[in-house]
Amino acid sequence: MNLRSYLPILALLAACSTQPSGRTIQANIGGGGGQMLYLDRFSANKPTHIDSVKLDADGKGTFHVAKMPLDFYALSLSPNDMAVVILDSAESVVVEATAGKLSEPTKVEGSLHSDLLYGFFKESKRFDEEKQELVQRINADRADVDAIDRINKLNSDFYERCKLFVKEHTSSPAVLAAVSRLNIQNEIALFQQVRDALKNTIPKSEYYIGFRDQVGRMEQQAAAMKAQEEQMARLDNLI
Repeated sequence: MNLRSYLPILALLAACSTQPSGRTIQANIGGGGGQMLYLDRFSANKPTHIDSVKLDADGKGTFHVAKMPLDFYALSLSPNDMAVVILDSAESVVVEATAGKLSEPTKVEGSLHSDLLYGFFKESKRFDEEKQELVQRINADRADVDAIDRINKLNSDFYERCKLFVKEHTSSPAVLAAVSRLNIQNEIALFQQVRDALKNTIPKSEYYIGFRDQVGRMEQQAAAMKAQEEQMARLDNLI
């Protein structure tokens, strides 16, 4: 699965040292016995292999990873079968998943940010599935008032949950998944808080740089709109 399906702002990761860090990534991939498992970084949304391990007959393998900055990476069997992880040099991680469904790992242990990310993904999946069911009901019967009320409440509750997730974990890269569900025009102050917090967490990541630039463009638009409104107010006063 392409990382684009998870996050709206993706790009090249910072350069990594080739010196071993002592950190490991232990993988247990059901049905993956004998296959090559790759550790990837991303360039223009495309995975680039930076390490690999051949899984044993039971689908188990261990990466002894070089030092890398905190950022988004992936474990992949193919470009369409990958598990996103948020790693730094201080963590050793255990990942359990099934070949063909790496995007839905059954276990990600040892990585706080990855745990937050997959917790949010699970909530998002439940929301999307329930919303799709209600959309189908409404499409079948435009007069289904109960379905309309439920979808409105569902949307409102999930939006507020996304805001709460961002406020609770502002400095975690995982919040980039949640802010993608919010309206930047309505939540510009919250976006600014995330930008300022992530500057201290992943300052050289192009994930952060892309997000920072997005917020900057919105600030410029808001400033231009305010200046236009002030100009119109002065003209009104003259008239």
